[in-house]
Amino acid sequence: MRMKFVSLTVGMSLSLVVSAAQPQALVWTSTQQVTAQDFEADALSLPSNVRYHALSDPFKVEIVGQGLLVRTTLAKQAREKGLDKGDLAQIRLRQVQETALMDLLLEDLFKAQGPSEADLLKYAENEYKHNPERFKLPADERKASHILIVGTDEEAKKAIDDLYQQLQKGADFGELAFKFSKDPGSAPNYGSLGYFPRGTMVPEFETELDKLKKNGEYSKPFQSSFGWHIVRLDDSRDAGMLPFEQVRDNLIAEGRAKAFKDLRDTLVQKIIAEAKPEKDAIEAFAKKNKELADKQRAK
Repeated sequence: MRMKFVSLTVGMSLSLVVSAAQPQALVWTSTQQVTAQDFEADALSLPSNVRYHALSDPFKVEIVGQGLLVRTTLAKQAREKGLDKGDLAQIRLRQVQETALMDLLLEDLFKAQGPSEADLLKYAENEYKHNPERFKLPADERKASHILIVGTDEEAKKAIDDLYQQLQKGADFGELAFKFSKDPGSAPNYGSLGYFPRGTMVPEFETELDKLKKNGEYSKPFQSSFGWHIVRLDDSRDAGMLPFEQVRDNLIAEGRAKAFKDLRDTLVQKIIAEAKPEKDAIEAFAKKNKELADKQRAK
């Protein structure tokens, strides 16, 4: 009896080890699967806030997973037919791989050679000090967040009313916007539209926002040409000079982006400086394609 127990335990342990070694499939068929790592790798091309937003909704994850599964399955079928063996196919596949590897290299070099947080803060302080005209507000501005449900039918009205009821019961506005708003620009930022001058938004939006007097106050559902909204007033500021604290993070992000561009441009220019174009071959190649273009046009 004891030996059977030990044997069962060992069998269970081996099963757990094998399961742990295999990535968990989120979407699958009998022949193909899409794992969490597949999702994460596919989303690397997106900005981090949009990336996390895209992967935070189970429905969206399922839809994206279906797309990845279709791509994986059709790619497998292409390989089985030998479509990856042709010369042009190999070149095309290599180019796709090289694009991904180039991006990975740039990110790796930037981690090692990019500016420190202290350097970026210094950039922000210098930019604020030496370019004050960038931070002047010529007009009053307001900061707002909104939830958008696209459509004008009863289903859209029911959806926005349900969200309004959830807010009335204490639900977090930002979380609802993040999960349910159909505005691709603001939903990843928990509904935030940032600061904007009066008159920037559509009239219905401006009218409802004008009714809100306190930060954190939100409107009843209202309709515009975009669909159904709920808007929340987050802050307001008078014309004048923006405080450094309000622009610091944006300036740090700006400095990081400039440093990354400088690194990339330096590498690009170094390689281009070593390039040796074959003028005659280039002219012949362009001439051949011009002739093909002329034939296409004549059809």
